[in-house]
Amino acid sequence: MATKANESSQVKKYRKKLEESLIEEKKLINPDSLNKMKASIYEWINKHSGERINLKLKNIDIFDENQHPANLKSKYILHLLSDIKSNKKQPTIKRKFKAKKI
Repeated sequence: MATKANESSQVKKYRKKLEESLIEEKKLINPDSLNKMKASIYEWINKHSGERINLKLKNIDIFDENQHPANLKSKYILHLLSDIKSNKKQPTIKRKFKAKKI
């Protein structure tokens, strides 16, 4: 069975500091402080209510089913796209493959 290596004094010291800071933070989180934070959040929301946009009045379409694709900027991609479009106009040739003789 493998045993753990002992922690160095630096690791022990840092672990103790972390545990102390966590204990201090837990002391700061209590129902009274949560209520104060809740009140300050509501106050901030009410203060900035004039800046909000009423989404009920806006028509929002997230997906347009690619009716308006992104503008292409790459010349290489534009060239490939034009090749694809020109190949669609030509009739497709169906090839018949013969089985290999063994």
